[in-house]
Amino acid sequence: MKKGQNTVEFIIVLLFFMIVTIVLITSYLKIFPSEITKVKEHTACSQAETLAIQLLEFPGNSTNWDTSGNLNELGLTTGTKREINYDKIQSAKSSGYYNITTDAKLTIPFRMSYSAYAINLTNDSVPTSLPDNYNARVFLVREPNSLIIYAGSNNATAELSMKFFFPEATVTTKDCSTGALEIGDTNTTVTKTNGDEVELIWATTQGDLDCINLTMNSPSQIVFIKRLSFINSALGKTFPVYLNNQTKLQDEFGSSGYRDKDKSFCELERVGLIIDEEAIPAKFKVISWR
Repeated sequence: MKKGQNTVEFIIVLLFFMIVTIVLITSYLKIFPSEITKVKEHTACSQAETLAIQLLEFPGNSTNWDTSGNLNELGLTTGTKREINYDKIQSAKSSGYYNITTDAKLTIPFRMSYSAYAINLTNDSVPTSLPDNYNARVFLVREPNSLIIYAGSNNATAELSMKFFFPEATVTTKDCSTGALEIGDTNTTVTKTNGDEVELIWATTQGDLDCINLTMNSPSQIVFIKRLSFINSALGKTFPVYLNNQTKLQDEFGSSGYRDKDKSFCELERVGLIIDEEAIPAKFKVISWR
């Protein structure tokens, strides 16, 4: 009788132990993937922070920049924190510096982008003639009391979406003598408390050229860019937006490869200046992943 009771007790204890083990394993399996994801995200954010400091706060190895040699310290500033040398970005893109190697062994995948959020008004010269053969692009011509916007292409369709804010100004929109808008292209002006907001939604087709003149009754010293997009959604391609001096108001460079949802990535945003022929306020994004 005692032996039988011991056997039953042993079976009960064994079953209890098995149930507890199964519950713990199940809970562990549920928690473990999320913890792995958190570790990867933390690593990606540490990398992104390192890259943001390296790219946006330091000038890098000037000798390597000048000779386009084996760049071992990539920094984009003029020497002043968050003043980004425009020529360095173009050099990095053309030279193929897609990995950061602050020493000979460290390689970190990344992408960096910037987008201007404001421009000043100046005395740009209005082009006497437009090129006959040009890729899809937008360029802005600035005058002391107006902003002239051209958009078009000879070889690709693209959708333009822009929104500007003109502080302490009333804006009048007028089609240019060349490059008039088509049916379906829209311009909307909304009067705010402290100025006018102008939104442009245009569709450019092959051989199309659109142009509009935004004239201010009392010129603003600065125009804020609230949205700036010129893309072909079907191709997933973004086309450039230039100032008339050929400075791009948006750009991106970095590691190639497809970043899908299964990869843990981290994106950091900073503000600073693009330094080319002038200082352009811009938002910078640095993305890194594991």
